[in-house]
Amino acid sequence: MKKMAIFLEGQTEQIFVERLLETMSQRDDIVIEKRRGYGGKKTGRHFITLKSAKSPKVDDFFILLVDCSNDGRVLSDIREQYHSLIKQGYSKILGLRDVYPRKVEELHRLKSMTGILLPKSPIRCRIVFAMLEIETWFIAEYTHFRRIHPSLTRDLIEEELGIDPRSPDIETILRPEKDSLKTSPAGDLNRLYHLVGKGYKKSRHQVNQIVANLDYNFILETLPQHIQGLRIFLNHISSFLYKEK
Repeated sequence: MKKMAIFLEGQTEQIFVERLLETMSQRDDIVIEKRRGYGGKKTGRHFITLKSAKSPKVDDFFILLVDCSNDGRVLSDIREQYHSLIKQGYSKILGLRDVYPRKVEELHRLKSMTGILLPKSPIRCRIVFAMLEIETWFIAEYTHFRRIHPSLTRDLIEEELGIDPRSPDIETILRPEKDSLKTSPAGDLNRLYHLVGKGYKKSRHQVNQIVANLDYNFILETLPQHIQGLRIFLNHISSFLYKEK
């Protein structure tokens, strides 16, 4: 059995990555287990199981998705769980977290720091950074807006908010310092949905609705051409699903 663990900073990422994995694989030999971490130094770190993998078989690809409940916990949770995961037979350990609220200029330092602190032997761990937030990927997948509401067109978004979700430079356009309101991509997504009387506050229902309406072929084939973090993340998953058989 091949086993991979992916540590994610929150609920949004966990919901999205589960759907992404199901779309990428489209086969019945993948089993997914979901956990959520809580607590910290004072109370100790604990994990609860949100979804159990049912009777995995020896030839299955077992994928553990851990909601770390905080971007700052992705690195520390990987470090603390590393030796236990190795003993359990995991062959790939991956992290996904946002750059925001840190500035883009800090990305090099963040990568350097994680590169130093992440375990490297016997399994080299990796953390992929979404620029600036994973909501950047949602906005870049602009075809889903009309499925959320037929009036939510690309032209309306650009006219009202000055954001062209079709732009290959969307990661730069969504930087808070480029916007007089200083909003993050999640805030921009909220403003965008408000154009048609909706909103986005990262509730489970809202995230599920967005994730259900995303075009995953577009995400897999088009967006990686200009969104580096997504491309790197997809490459890591593909190497597990197809190159390590």
